[in-house]
Amino acid sequence: MTDLTFANTPIQCWVTLPAVWSEEAKCATLKAAKNAGFGMRKGDEIFTIAEPEAAAIATLKEYSKLGAMNPILVQPFLTFDELYVGGKCGSTYIDRNFHSLLSKRFGSAFDDLPFGQTGPGSRFMAAFEALKRDFGRNDEREVGEVGPLNLGISDCEYYDEEDRIVLLTYKDMQALFDPVVAEITNLIKQQVKAAKDTQNAKINGDDIKKGTSRILDCFQVYTPQTDTVLASTLYQCVLAEPPEYVSDTVGSIRSHLGGNFDFGENIEQQYNAQLGRQVQAISLQQQILFGNKGDNLTFSCLIGGKEICKSDMSFDR
Repeated sequence: MTDLTFANTPIQCWVTLPAVWSEEAKCATLKAAKNAGFGMRKGDEIFTIAEPEAAAIATLKEYSKLGAMNPILVQPFLTFDELYVGGKCGSTYIDRNFHSLLSKRFGSAFDDLPFGQTGPGSRFMAAFEALKRDFGRNDEREVGEVGPLNLGISDCEYYDEEDRIVLLTYKDMQALFDPVVAEITNLIKQQVKAAKDTQNAKINGDDIKKGTSRILDCFQVYTPQTDTVLASTLYQCVLAEPPEYVSDTVGSIRSHLGGNFDFGENIEQQYNAQLGRQVQAISLQQQILFGNKGDNLTFSCLIGGKEICKSDMSFDR
């Protein structure tokens, strides 16, 4: 097909979506496809279709080549060959790993239980959901408890008969999470590689080693005619919820200035309630340069958008 023929040929595009997706998710995907340019030419159309329906149509399409037919008598007979089991690569993947672990440990005692006791929505899985959410925050020596579950077996290393709870160590939980995290990471790496190879695209974070920078806004009290050290604390992350909006400190950035440094118009007078007096404060920025010299980080102190000196960064751990 030539470019001219393609440009004048209406195209009908069908986007396959998981059957379990909500209408909101389907609409968002369709909108994203339209924003990407699908179905935007005159005469083009774009639709969504559930994956099971799309698979059925694609399979039965082979038989339509025979013309009108009786699907019961037609040969060769249509058979189903399951090549692979699909599923969400996330929380439900961890649930499947959890069920596989219990089946391996308890055998038929777990496998023969009614679906209502071990399936989604059960009290047992609700307890496991809470354990998943807390994983990574608690002590590695802590043993998680999931129940109630009546396995009909005596006490053992992994089960408390009296309280009817399954016992999971930190290593047990980690073994449930690790394959999922690894698979998600690999999927993301594949997408990043594909984007780079086909579109020469830049992914957020790619430029960290290419001379780019990040700037941190700071504010500091200043005492005139003194040897000034501008210090900024580094935190592991910023938390969104009170009472503590920042996590544990991991280090600091320090800029050393002499006592005679002229801050010009960048000094602001304000009242400090803790000191009970007026103080002079400096608005400054700490700039982190990524890969400016080889693979090393360099730091600069900016006041009024201009570099006034280099800075040093130190880490507590």
